[in-house]
Amino acid sequence: MDSIANQPLDLDSLTPSGTITSGKSLLAYLHEWIVTVDHKKLGIMYILYALLFLVVGGVEAMLIRLQLSVPNNHLVGPQTFNQLFTMHGTTMILSAVTQSVPPSVEMNGFKMYHLEGGYRAAQ
Repeated sequence: MDSIANQPLDLDSLTPSGTITSGKSLLAYLHEWIVTVDHKKLGIMYILYALLFLVVGGVEAMLIRLQLSVPNNHLVGPQTFNQLFTMHGTTMILSAVTQSVPPSVEMNGFKMYHLEGGYRAAQ
């Protein structure tokens, strides 16, 4: 018996109207992901959240580097630069690193994805 993981992905099952042949609409599919308690889906959402904020922090870093690339650059003002510098550190540490790096204290994306049952398994 083939497991689900060994079965090929059937792209023909998706219809142009946004429904899957199982009858679920796109809205129902998104709702299923948002309210899930499945540890694998939660782990994927943690990782995607971390990647999103990694990109946001990268854009902030690029703005900082552009400001510092030329003397007397007026790309952003002094107050905006200070805010941007602070937000870059906050974004990278609290939103990107904490959610994705395995040695962190919190139950993060990689742990959530790989541990069956998460917190309940430890009890």
